[in-house]
Amino acid sequence: MRVRSILVIGFSRIGDTVLSTCVIDPLLRAFPGCSIRFLLSPLSAEVLRGDPRVEEVLIYDRSGRHSGLRGR
Repeated sequence: MRVRSILVIGFSRIGDTVLSTCVIDPLLRAFPGCSIRFLLSPLSAEVLRGDPRVEEVLIYDRSGRHSGLRGR
């Protein structure tokens, strides 16, 4: 079975997001041709915007758009 896409569920803190970038290259080596996506807070998402190794940055805004029962 070929892995096509990997979702990395990140953290809400910028420092944690920076540290989590160390998994990108090993994942690309282990699963050649896969696309990597990160799920991050709005503030942390800016760390990975424009990184050519990351296919997409998804935003989960717990205190804004995704707050409350309806938002989740």
